Amino acid sequence: MRTDFLMDLNTQERFFEFLQINEFSYLIMRDKKVYKTNDLYEFISEDGRLNCYLYNDFFGDINMHVDGDFMAFSDIDAPVIYLSNSLYFENTHSVKCGKVQTNITYHKDGKSVNKNKVLKEYFCKINFWLEQNLAKKFINHKQILVSNEINYLLTIGKITNFLN
Repeated sequence: MRTDFLMDLNTQERFFEFLQINEFSYLIMRDKKVYKTNDLYEFISEDGRLNCYLYNDFFGDINMHVDGDFMAFSDIDAPVIYLSNSLYFENTHSVKCGKVQTNITYHKDGKSVNKNKVLKEYFCKINFWLEQNLAKKFINHKQILVSNEINYLLTIGKITNFLN
């Protein structure tokens, strides 16, 4: 399950507030460790990029893999929702889509395993917020949810490049 979006900073702030209200924790893998925080802004890089996993204890346990100083988990079987934010680069008239994504099932020992159904419910809740606050637009033959400000910039030609 995946939703792509483009949003301006004001909409992103409202989205982050929505996530905070819904009591998500944020997991970030960096420097061979997994960090957990309740503040998304703590891990936004200097250029504005954010890549993290949304998590709540009632999604289920995460199996951490530890080897010396190395600590990680596999998002294939972990009950997490991946989040990357969208970015607008005014100087190059470019945007990068953000996304929320999760896998509800995975394969183990040749069998399909369902993750906790609460994970799917929360993914749907996030998706509902995005659909209520962003407009559907087809860009490069792909449906993307777009905030009003970004849509305006697209309309007047201030955005001409789409980055992966």
